[in-house]
Amino acid sequence: MRRIHIISVLIFAAVACVSARAADRPPNIVLLLADDLGYNDISLHGNTLVRTPNIDSIGKGGVQFTRGHTTAPVCSPSRAGLLTGRNQQRFGFEFVVGPPQMFIALAGGPERLRASGSIMREVHPDQQIPPSEMGIPRSQTNIAEMLKLHGYATGIVGKWHVGEGPDFSPPFRGFDHATWASQVLYGREEDPAMIKAKLPWDPIDAFLWSRLGFSINRGGTPFSPEEDMTTFQARDAIRFIEANKADPFFLYVPFFAPHTPLQAP
Repeated sequence: MRRIHIISVLIFAAVACVSARAADRPPNIVLLLADDLGYNDISLHGNTLVRTPNIDSIGKGGVQFTRGHTTAPVCSPSRAGLLTGRNQQRFGFEFVVGPPQMFIALAGGPERLRASGSIMREVHPDQQIPPSEMGIPRSQTNIAEMLKLHGYATGIVGKWHVGEGPDFSPPFRGFDHATWASQVLYGREEDPAMIKAKLPWDPIDAFLWSRLGFSINRGGTPFSPEEDMTTFQARDAIRFIEANKADPFFLYVPFFAPHTPLQAP
């Protein structure tokens, strides 16, 4: 079976104090995550086709960890490991959270799914538990829940994908501010201000274009921004920082980009 890698790459974790006078208080923490970004996809690591000067400046002005590795080659388990600080297999989170149709697309069709190897049989739609019951178990403490106990304001802006049901969503898992979804379009499909590229050879790309909308959960209700989703994420993150800069805060910004669907302003 063709290998499909959906890898979440941690690109930046910053710890900074608001001012010199606040040196004795707990540090603010901003954690940025890029979805499906490869190590050599940025110019800091030798990419000569794509220039990423702003990301490069973070690495050049800080500390680079060049021997870090994700704990899983797919999205949900690697995020569960990152958020809990534990190997996700220790609490049974080994597969991607999603509807059965996604696993059919991942395998390349129902016949290939039935004929595939043991890992795919484990997530066969006939055996799949409902997505609403999938997520990081309540028995596992995540970083937001831990920091909240220590007086931090906590926020997430972006891709969650570690639990869709009410008991698993960010507002119930330690986040005071939650603007989130599992995957989205980056703009309305026919928006003339956006360019797009569909990948007919990729079953996951076809699945995403057919299933996704241009909206994100904000305050418990779907919200469609006036700008592209990546720009909106950045602005919403800045709004959280401005609103909470007087107190210690933890902000988790898992960008949807550059994962497919391929859209950009």
